[in-house]
Amino acid sequence: MTPPNPSLKYLVRHEEAKAWRVELPARVGKPKATYFNDSDYGGKTPAMVEAQYHRDAFFANEKLPLEARVRRTKKMIDRGETLSIREVRDRGRHLVVGRWQYSTGGTTKTKTVARSVRLYGYEVAYAQVHAAVTKGVSDEAARVASAGMRLATRSRKRQSPTESATC
Repeated sequence: MTPPNPSLKYLVRHEEAKAWRVELPARVGKPKATYFNDSDYGGKTPAMVEAQYHRDAFFANEKLPLEARVRRTKKMIDRGETLSIREVRDRGRHLVVGRWQYSTGGTTKTKTVARSVRLYGYEVAYAQVHAAVTKGVSDEAARVASAGMRLATRSRKRQSPTESATC
């Protein structure tokens, strides 16, 4: 298997949009995506060359070689519970994050609660997130039960072999 062309590293072609996207790694904050449209630069190749200049300027500014491996800094640690509660460690942040889903108006949405370990300490942050997620899940289950809706499982009436043979 041949390695990818280094001149196209961090470049992605979007044929529908007729543009090149440069997805630069996150050095501070979120990754940055910049688009280079064919119509703005006079064609596919000039747009690609401009995108390469943009990418190379970024790496020169960061004093990194283009071949440098840039890894994600965000680490998520799942604590192995039934509830969706994770510990998130990122550059400069240490959080406990919990999520649950609820439905409103026929659409499903996700609610997120986060607490800083630096601000509250791990035990307090985890306890607050756990309490919020548990309350959110139980409130949604009670709302679904009162509305007479079914949760994720469906119950079917099983037919005996004799009933299915007569049908």
